[in-house]
Amino acid sequence: MEEIEYRPACDSDLSALTELWWHMQSSHDAYDPKFYKNIGAEKCRDLCYSYFKDLLRKEDSMIYVATSASTLVGMIVAHFRTRPPVYDVSRVVEVEVAVVDPNYRRRGVFRGLLTSVENKVKLAGVEMAELMVEHDNPDKPAYEKTGFSLRQDKMVKWF
Repeated sequence: MEEIEYRPACDSDLSALTELWWHMQSSHDAYDPKFYKNIGAEKCRDLCYSYFKDLLRKEDSMIYVATSASTLVGMIVAHFRTRPPVYDVSRVVEVEVAVVDPNYRRRGVFRGLLTSVENKVKLAGVEMAELMVEHDNPDKPAYEKTGFSLRQDKMVKWF
């Protein structure tokens, strides 16, 4: 089995990050075509590339990548977030995006990416991570295996 390496993303990863993200985004139509309707592949890719480039420069955001033989096979995007001060745990990390190339799933890649985030945020005193996942996402068990549990349901209303 090929060795997987984990590291913070850098500018030279931007194109590969964008393509991996697009793979995930384009598959979201299966969950809800109306909710995930996008503005078209090229425009999405351009905007996503710029978005990731901006995140790489933000202190409250992080992107980690998994590589195999120098090929990007997974990514995780997370942000520090502050909850209202009424909570004992007010500073959390929110996982915005987690994607693993389908050819590398069931090999612990997501777990390795999440561990990279956890190691960084623990040093900052963060004790909790959050993420949103579709109810029928087939990868939901992978999140549960790493310790995530259902706390809330996100609801959407269209106008």
